[in-house]
Amino acid sequence: MGSKKIRVGFHFFQDLDHYTIGQADHWHRSVGEYSGGFVVLLSPTDRAIPETILDFFLNRNIMPIIQFDYHALRQADPHDVDLLLSHYHRAGVKLMQLAGYINQKEYWQDTSGTNSILEQIAEAVAWFHQLAVVKGFAHVLPKMVPGGDYWDLIVLEQVLKAIEQTELGLTSVVLSYAAWTFGHSLLWGEGGHAKWIQALPYQKTVSGEDHRGFLGYTWYQEIAVNVLGYKLPVILFDAGRKKLDVVADSGDEFVVQFRKIFDFLVDPRKQTLLDHVTGVCFSFVPDFSSEELVTTIQKYMPRWEGKNNYQSEEQVVDKVMVIEPEKEKRKRIKHYLLLPKYEWGIAKWHLEAAIPFIQKHHATLGFSLEEAYQAEKVTIVMDNDVFPDGILGELHEHGCDVRVLRGDGTKIAALLAE
Repeated sequence: MGSKKIRVGFHFFQDLDHYTIGQADHWHRSVGEYSGGFVVLLSPTDRAIPETILDFFLNRNIMPIIQFDYHALRQADPHDVDLLLSHYHRAGVKLMQLAGYINQKEYWQDTSGTNSILEQIAEAVAWFHQLAVVKGFAHVLPKMVPGGDYWDLIVLEQVLKAIEQTELGLTSVVLSYAAWTFGHSLLWGEGGHAKWIQALPYQKTVSGEDHRGFLGYTWYQEIAVNVLGYKLPVILFDAGRKKLDVVADSGDEFVVQFRKIFDFLVDPRKQTLLDHVTGVCFSFVPDFSSEELVTTIQKYMPRWEGKNNYQSEEQVVDKVMVIEPEKEKRKRIKHYLLLPKYEWGIAKWHLEAAIPFIQKHHATLGFSLEEAYQAEKVTIVMDNDVFPDGILGELHEHGCDVRVLRGDGTKIAALLAE
């Protein structure tokens, strides 16, 4: 697979009654005793997953993704939640996520308030984002039903905007996508909305293709680029499932899907379609009655590990933009004003317009991206002819709070004078 590093993972038992070493070991053997992947664990809010279980996975270089029920978390004592998260952080957990599908009506049946459901969803995810990131975790956005009761593409846009407006911004955010096939080819929806422009929100049937398929996450990335200006790392969940109401995606049907997806992942010709994918978690329900299922996974997983020299946990976490709170304290520049530098020199009017901004904000003036990486906050006068594509993503990856100024000379001067 060349330099591409994707972690394969599985869901653990999706209840709270299987957290013993014996059950973890039995489960691990059933999925080929793999290492270097992910495991999705559901956490209670009144107690922690035993550290022995976390160590069992971490010692095998398997990164836990800890999921919480949102409503239980909001009802829990804040002090208890703080202790719970501190416990997980000390144990070495790096990734947190809300459980369930947040764009379904049943998720919000017990809620009330004056805000619309869309606003409630965005506020809920933004709240959890701050809760997780402040404690040093990466926030894996909650899963959504592709399409769903509340159209997932619309919900995602609102969620990203809400998170962007928090004090922490988009630090340590990872996209998630429920990679159901809906019975389609794995290439269904390739090319995104730019190619399949006839696909509209809440449209149950389309004349062409839409995002409801394995590659639907690429449509999510289009939204991320539209809102943020750059792509986010992404983890695919529920791989191997057809759709929400197919609960028993195990046994023979899962074997077929597992083989198809696995072959897709290791195909060098498909790597451009997996851009920014950090992990793929299969919706394996540990039904050990299917001998073929267990045998297939045990056969395929060593093949995967042989093709991947897995990055260390720290390297993978860096890839998903985890910024530990204490790292921000080591920034040597408080505020950096990044101006474009042209082949012919520096625009005099840029310098003149920058003077009141520097006096007001005590900002450091410069033209170096490397210097900007060292700043807590970066205000950038954007010129796409000077700055490389992806510069905003790079600044965010270095933990910078970024403000972008765009427009003609008059508008830039007015923005700098604010």
